[in-house]
Amino acid sequence: ELYDRLLGFCIFLLTCIQIINILGLEQGDLEFMQASLDVGKILTLAISLASRTLAENIIGGITLKLYDGFDEGDTVWLEDRNMKGKVLSIGLTETEILGSDNLEIKIPNSQIGVQGISNLSRVNQSRVKQTLRFHF
Repeated sequence: ELYDRLLGFCIFLLTCIQIINILGLEQGDLEFMQASLDVGKILTLAISLASRTLAENIIGGITLKLYDGFDEGDTVWLEDRNMKGKVLSIGLTETEILGSDNLEIKIPNSQIGVQGISNLSRVNQSRVKQTLRFHF
């Protein structure tokens, strides 16, 4: 579908150029077309800046699926929020975590890589500091 649209746009552009050549339009007549192209450039820039966050979240979601740092159902420790929770789902743009207080948290996938998350479900050993006192 993307290739069809791109091919259609190229054919449209070439057709417009041929029509301009056939009609013999001069530079003054083409100023309107130049202004239209300038507006198109500005709109393209605005759309690309607006979709930047979405693209970051999607790339983060794909990275989370491939990285295998944690899976759905794992218990994780969120260092930035200083809390423990269970991963409910890893979506394309966000990850849902159920906190120990039964509060559901949705974290954008672009922030998952930035903040520290430890997977407690994959810890084989735990370290407990304990003081033993012996009386003789």
